[in-house]
Amino acid sequence: MPIDWDKIQIQYGAELANLRKYEAVIGQTRDAATQYHNRRIIAATSDNSYDGLSPADATEARVLSQDVALFDGSILSSLYGIYQSLRSQVQNLTRGFFSVLVAKLGLSLEDQTASPIVYSHEDTDGDGTIAISNRQGVLSGFYDIMVREGYYVSGNTITFSGYASGGTNVGRLVSGSMTGLSHALSGQLTLTMTNDSVSRPELSVVNTLTTMLPDGAETIEGTVNLVPEHTYESGELGMTLLLNRPGLASPTLGNNGTPAIVSGCTVATPSDSDGDFGIYYCRVKRQATGPTWLLEFFNSASCTTKVGSTTASGTTGTVAINKVLRSDTELTFTFHKANAATNLPAAGSTLVISIDIKTPRLGDWWTAAVANNEAGTFATKSAHNWRWSPPVTGLFKFDDTKAASVAMS
Repeated sequence: MPIDWDKIQIQYGAELANLRKYEAVIGQTRDAATQYHNRRIIAATSDNSYDGLSPADATEARVLSQDVALFDGSILSSLYGIYQSLRSQVQNLTRGFFSVLVAKLGLSLEDQTASPIVYSHEDTDGDGTIAISNRQGVLSGFYDIMVREGYYVSGNTITFSGYASGGTNVGRLVSGSMTGLSHALSGQLTLTMTNDSVSRPELSVVNTLTTMLPDGAETIEGTVNLVPEHTYESGELGMTLLLNRPGLASPTLGNNGTPAIVSGCTVATPSDSDGDFGIYYCRVKRQATGPTWLLEFFNSASCTTKVGSTTASGTTGTVAINKVLRSDTELTFTFHKANAATNLPAAGSTLVISIDIKTPRLGDWWTAAVANNEAGTFATKSAHNWRWSPPVTGLFKFDDTKAASVAMS
């Protein structure tokens, strides 16, 4: 039997509108941003333009304190409970709206037995590329059938600010790309180093929401960590991120001589054991016989453990150096032979150059602002109730008026 999509969107829209009513009441009770919110209704304004209960009057202050405590305590707790009961009713597979989706859309048993939406993630290349490998749940099945039948909703536009570094960060990260689905909610994204391995650094990803969700959630956390230089896709966050260590393409060179002996340096596949937390050491030695220059690579400033070496001849011009160290760190740079001769005029003289990729360390963190314009009614209300976005491209668009709510004050 063909799916009656006109009926489905009306029914789903009505359920979303009902949930939105209680979300709005919770917001009115919890927040204090406008004159219509409960605290502002009862409280005097600071400029005395509204003569409510005043903290400056002892009796009024006592009443105000008790009223606010009641709103923040048992009333708000009760409202959370009402909302969660209503959402649970919607999700019920035998007597709620989800049972309609199961029956009318013919959802698989796998989708029926999971939570409304469950994401599984996979490290696709074993090196840190994180992708959604599977989705399960009624909403996953709903999405798949909408795509198959060509139905979609008006989506939300997600924008990101650039990353801001924590004040005491040791390492450096820059954004490669940031995109979001309609359920990537407005907030502050915080990425915190949890593993400072040079070969596979990892960061936790948390979105601290601008507005608390009606189920009381103030944050949404990615269930897996982000690895720099690898794409990170999070179903819960609704985001795909890529961060890079700029020090790989342009490491900081120390004690490089005057004029510079090394230029154009890059680092690939950095290893922990080839360096000291991402700092690699190249000792340049002028030899009395044989090749003019001996370049030895060490994993510490003490130059005790050698992890590679190469040579170069002559005191004019340049030579391209490409060296893979013992544990697969690849160093590429231009070696200026004339500049080396200026810095090291005598046989036996040496100079140790440090090559620092400024890899992040434990305790380093970054933030970025996330802004969701909440332009789509179905998309926004779906996002506020579940970590889920309906499809936003297709042939037949859901009518957002079917999920509209009446303004509350």
